[in-house]
Amino acid sequence: LACAVADGESPSLYFLCNASSAPVTFTLPVSPKGPWHLVADTSREPPEDIRDLGAELALDPEAQFTLPARASAVLTAHGRHRTPGRRARAAAQGRS
Repeated sequence: LACAVADGESPSLYFLCNASSAPVTFTLPVSPKGPWHLVADTSREPPEDIRDLGAELALDPEAQFTLPARASAVLTAHGRHRTPGRRARAAAQGRS
């Protein structure tokens, strides 16, 4: 299950939820506010599970996001463009 929330002025949000017993790969929608950034991922151990504002992981705009079984994630797009590094690309592919 995935749901995008955007009002035109605030940062866009994208909620992902995987209630199944297997990983699920999501194709990220294009955001008019720029690339998606990983804010929270319940499959990660603290402190990597929730990111502070400004410390989100930039995701490759062409990437798919694999969410492990029984996990949720929150992405945001806020217009601050950053180039994703190796760690962000690995996060988008479900690797840490």
